Amino acid sequence: MVEKISSILTQRMVNENIISVNEYDYYHYKLLVYCEFIVGHSVLLLVALCFRFALRAIVFLFVFNLLRGYTNGYHCETNIGCVTLSVCVLLWIRLHESIFLEKWTIYQGGGDVINDFYNYHWFSKSPEYESKRKRVSFG
Repeated sequence: MVEKISSILTQRMVNENIISVNEYDYYHYKLLVYCEFIVGHSVLLLVALCFRFALRAIVFLFVFNLLRGYTNGYHCETNIGCVTLSVCVLLWIRLHESIFLEKWTIYQGGGDVINDFYNYHWFSKSPEYESKRKRVSFG
């Protein structure tokens, strides 16, 4: 599908005299790479949205792309294989995230554990909130 889209776009560029026929292969390849990049990242973000961890998936994609670009990464034979492998790695990290956070605890300056981002009550730790909470005693 991605191959067909890049082929149609490149042929349209040739028909409208944006590029010459000699440049067809170069632009076809470049569009193919860009389309695969967009489709692959869209699938990963869609999976992350379904499992409700989009922000962590964006950080994962950023770090994963930097690491893969620096190390020249592992390449599958097809784009579908690459996207499938990336989704599996992302889901594996998500499933084992609690184990990592329990083993390597991150502490804030005041000694509060900040690993559990979703259960950390940011507003209840502020001085304004503490001053509004008054204890009422009966008796």
